[in-house]
Amino acid sequence: MKKIFAVMLCIAFIMGITVMHVSADNEINVPKAQSSPVLDGNIDADEWAGAYMHDLRPGSSIEMFDAYNSGLETYQGSVFYYMWNENGLYAAADVKMDMSIFETPERGDANFVAGSVQFCIWDGEGGGMHLWLTCHIEAADGKPVITNANVGMEDAPGIEMAAVKKSDGYTCEVLISTAALAEYGIDVVSGGKLMILTDTIYWDTAADTVECACDSPGWSALYTYTLTDTVAGKAPQAEAAPEPEPDPEPEVVADTPSVVTETLEKSPRTGDEIFMILILVLIAAGSVLILRRKNYNII
Repeated sequence: MKKIFAVMLCIAFIMGITVMHVSADNEINVPKAQSSPVLDGNIDADEWAGAYMHDLRPGSSIEMFDAYNSGLETYQGSVFYYMWNENGLYAAADVKMDMSIFETPERGDANFVAGSVQFCIWDGEGGGMHLWLTCHIEAADGKPVITNANVGMEDAPGIEMAAVKKSDGYTCEVLISTAALAEYGIDVVSGGKLMILTDTIYWDTAADTVECACDSPGWSALYTYTLTDTVAGKAPQAEAAPEPEPDPEPEVVADTPSVVTETLEKSPRTGDEIFMILILVLIAAGSVLILRRKNYNII
């Protein structure tokens, strides 16, 4: 049943190519990665800082569309991130979903199952064949599986993926290599353009309901991604607390001598001063002797 649905949806995609167009509102710039992120399934804040964020959560400005017209009743939202460098196009997804409907299919049967994201990528003109990737985070063997619906359900070459399953959804990181994109006429260079349709698959086998949450209404208006030279920056680091300024040294105030102290302190006498004092003493003594002889009763 799933493969029949997959074939029908594939036909719908091929038919939809002829009516695709781009509006000015759908132009997106993708920054260049400062360094290649480690593909471990965790969307590290530093590694993905500055990447273009494609916010597909409920209430965002991006209109969502359900390929199966079931109303997106179980859709809880997702956020995609994009960067590029010489290795190819990097994409990451943070998806919220009811994990009770999560499936772990056999490899080769992992198309359109709950727990998958899809990237449908054309060249900048939206013509010709496109790279149609379904990235499922965990197959029956416990590993991620990536298929290209245009060439069958086998693992797609030139694509790397890592994912982390969580209680309320999953995160994944994907590298779509330069070589894989080149096969579809897509050049991964500064100024290069891609048209991308992004969607998240919710297939509840028990309830036999399918939701395919797409970011391009009716496949009639795709987003065009331009690869730019703008380098994605690092996440802002917390500023270190300023070191406390040292306490100011206490001002040393020299003691000011009091008038009494100045009066009591005597400067050392020089030799000339002592000599003059002795002369004055001798003169005074001589004057006294002379006066006594003249009978002046002064003393």
